Amino acid sequence: METRSIVKEFKYAFPLEKVWSAVTVNEELIHWLADKVTGRPKIGGNFSWTWNLGPEGELTSNGIYKKIVPFQELILQWQDHPAGDIELKLEFEKDGEESTILKLTNSGYPLGDKFDFWIEAASEGWDEESMHLLQYLMKN
Repeated sequence: METRSIVKEFKYAFPLEKVWSAVTVNEELIHWLADKVTGRPKIGGNFSWTWNLGPEGELTSNGIYKKIVPFQELILQWQDHPAGDIELKLEFEKDGEESTILKLTNSGYPLGDKFDFWIEAASEGWDEESMHLLQYLMKN
Protein backbone atom coordinates (compact mmCIF):
# COMPACT_ATOMS: atom_id res chain seq x y z
CA MET A 1 0.00 0.00 0.00
CA GLU A 2 1.24 3.46 -0.87
CA THR A 3 1.56 5.84 2.07
CA ARG A 4 2.48 9.44 2.85
CA SER A 5 5.12 10.84 5.17
CA ILE A 6 5.82 14.03 7.06
CA VAL A 7 9.46 15.09 6.88
CA LYS A 8 10.70 17.98 8.99
CA GLU A 9 14.08 19.27 10.03
CA PHE A 10 14.70 21.29 13.16
CA LYS A 11 17.94 22.95 14.24
CA TYR A 12 18.67 23.49 17.92
CA ALA A 13 21.56 25.58 19.23
CA PHE A 14 22.34 22.93 21.83
CA PRO A 15 24.81 20.04 21.94
CA LEU A 16 23.74 16.71 20.46
CA GLU A 17 23.94 14.95 23.84
CA LYS A 18 21.49 17.42 25.39
CA VAL A 19 18.97 17.08 22.54
CA TRP A 20 19.27 13.26 22.54
CA SER A 21 18.64 13.17 26.28
CA ALA A 22 15.60 15.45 26.02
CA VAL A 23 14.08 13.17 23.38
CA THR A 24 14.89 9.79 24.93
CA VAL A 25 14.75 10.18 28.72
CA ASN A 26 11.25 9.81 30.18
CA GLU A 27 11.97 12.24 33.00
CA GLU A 28 12.70 14.88 30.36
CA LEU A 29 9.95 13.96 27.87
CA ILE A 30 7.29 14.75 30.48
CA HIS A 31 8.45 18.38 30.51
CA TRP A 32 7.80 19.04 26.83
CA LEU A 33 6.10 16.15 24.99
CA ALA A 34 3.51 14.29 27.06
CA ASP A 35 2.08 14.37 30.57
CA LYS A 36 3.00 10.74 31.29
CA VAL A 37 5.63 8.58 29.58
CA THR A 38 6.28 4.90 30.29
CA GLY A 39 8.71 2.38 28.84
CA ARG A 40 12.45 2.84 28.57
CA PRO A 41 14.11 2.98 25.16
CA LYS A 42 15.24 -0.53 24.22
CA ILE A 43 14.75 -2.35 20.93
CA GLY A 44 11.46 -4.25 21.03
CA GLY A 45 10.45 -2.49 24.23
CA ASN A 46 7.03 -0.94 24.66
CA PHE A 47 6.33 2.73 25.26
CA SER A 48 3.26 4.83 25.94
CA TRP A 49 2.71 8.57 25.88
CA THR A 50 -0.31 10.04 27.65
CA TRP A 51 -1.70 13.55 27.29
CA ASN A 52 -4.18 15.08 29.73
CA LEU A 53 -6.73 16.82 27.51
CA GLY A 54 -8.68 18.47 30.31
CA PRO A 55 -12.45 17.93 30.13
CA GLU A 56 -12.00 15.46 27.24
CA GLY A 57 -9.99 13.14 29.50
CA GLU A 58 -6.72 11.49 28.52
CA LEU A 59 -5.28 10.26 25.25
CA THR A 60 -2.69 7.50 25.33
CA SER A 61 -0.63 6.31 22.38
CA ASN A 62 1.25 3.00 22.57
CA GLY A 63 4.05 1.54 20.50
CA ILE A 64 7.40 -0.19 20.38
CA TYR A 65 10.99 0.89 19.91
CA LYS A 66 12.13 -0.53 16.57
CA LYS A 67 15.66 0.87 16.31
CA ILE A 68 18.02 2.75 18.59
CA VAL A 69 21.46 3.97 17.56
CA PRO A 70 22.60 6.18 20.47
CA PHE A 71 23.05 9.83 19.51
CA GLN A 72 22.15 9.05 15.88
CA GLU A 73 18.75 7.46 15.30
CA LEU A 74 15.56 6.44 17.06
CA ILE A 75 12.65 4.64 15.35
CA LEU A 76 9.29 4.10 17.04
CA GLN A 77 6.28 2.16 15.67
CA TRP A 78 2.78 2.91 16.89
CA GLN A 79 0.64 -0.13 17.71
CA ASP A 80 -2.69 1.62 18.13
CA HIS A 81 -2.75 4.58 15.75
CA PRO A 82 -6.17 5.09 14.11
CA ALA A 83 -4.46 5.69 10.74
CA GLY A 84 -2.63 2.34 10.78
CA ASP A 85 1.05 1.41 10.97
CA ILE A 86 2.57 4.78 11.73
CA GLU A 87 6.29 5.08 12.29
CA LEU A 88 8.40 7.90 13.70
CA LYS A 89 12.06 8.12 12.75
CA LEU A 90 14.26 10.69 14.48
CA GLU A 91 17.75 11.30 13.12
CA PHE A 92 20.24 13.34 15.14
CA GLU A 93 23.18 15.11 13.54
CA LYS A 94 25.86 17.20 15.18
CA ASP A 95 26.14 20.62 13.53
CA GLY A 96 29.29 22.06 15.02
CA GLU A 97 30.10 21.75 18.71
CA GLU A 98 27.02 23.46 20.10
CA SER A 99 24.27 22.77 17.57
CA THR A 100 22.12 19.78 16.57
CA ILE A 101 19.94 19.01 13.59
CA LEU A 102 16.95 16.78 14.31
CA LYS A 103 15.33 15.25 11.24
CA LEU A 104 11.88 13.85 11.84
CA THR A 105 10.13 11.45 9.45
CA ASN A 106 6.61 10.44 10.47
CA SER A 107 5.50 7.84 7.93
CA GLY A 108 2.85 5.28 7.07
CA TYR A 109 -0.17 7.55 6.59
CA PRO A 110 -2.46 5.95 3.98
CA LEU A 111 -3.57 7.86 0.92
CA GLY A 112 -7.18 9.05 0.86
CA ASP A 113 -9.30 11.88 2.15
CA LYS A 114 -10.29 10.08 5.34
CA PHE A 115 -6.64 10.08 6.45
CA ASP A 116 -5.94 13.75 5.60
CA PHE A 117 -6.94 14.80 9.11
CA TRP A 118 -4.31 12.53 10.68
CA ILE A 119 -1.41 13.67 8.54
CA GLU A 120 -2.36 17.36 8.89
CA ALA A 121 -2.76 17.05 12.66
CA ALA A 122 0.56 15.24 12.98
CA SER A 123 2.37 17.84 10.88
CA GLU A 124 1.00 20.71 12.97
CA GLY A 125 1.61 18.73 16.15
CA TRP A 126 5.29 18.15 15.38
CA ASP A 127 5.77 21.86 14.65
CA GLU A 128 4.24 22.65 18.04
CA GLU A 129 6.22 19.94 19.84
CA SER A 130 9.46 21.23 18.28
CA MET A 131 8.74 24.60 19.88
CA HIS A 132 8.05 22.90 23.22
CA LEU A 133 11.37 21.07 22.90
CA LEU A 134 13.20 24.32 22.16
CA GLN A 135 11.59 25.99 25.19
CA TYR A 136 12.56 23.04 27.37
CA LEU A 137 16.16 23.07 26.12
CA MET A 138 16.43 26.81 26.78
CA LYS A 139 15.30 26.37 30.39
CA ASN A 140 17.54 23.42 31.26
